Amino acid sequence: MLQRHGWGLLGHKLLLDQLDKLIVAAERARQSDSAGWQGNANVKLLAALRDLMLDRVPHDPLAAEFRQGNTLGPAHRHWFRAKFGANRFRLFFRADSTARIVVYAWVNDRDTLRKAGAASDRLNFT
Repeated sequence: MLQRHGWGLLGHKLLLDQLDKLIVAAERARQSDSAGWQGNANVKLLAALRDLMLDRVPHDPLAAEFRQGNTLGPAHRHWFRAKFGANRFRLFFRADSTARIVVYAWVNDRDTLRKAGAASDRLNFT
């Protein structure tokens, strides 16, 4: 378990699989464009996730900016999300203040980008 800012960080298999694919894509971009690879969308996304997961979230995972309120319904208030990438991407996680553990569960990708007001932007947990 990785420790950052006094919090233990864990990743769910779903998220770890997503990160593995993103790392492979970023490495492929580096190999194919040695001069401009840092401008690749996958490289930028990976860098943003790294900053979020290793610094911003563990700095204060229970911060108001990560709370969703009743967005997912009252039974799911224990889920937190961090917005990034012009607020189009979401990193979902849970945090336990007693154990001081953050578990990263999922991040959306280009196929599941949020578009405000779209029918696909509404979740139904009933």
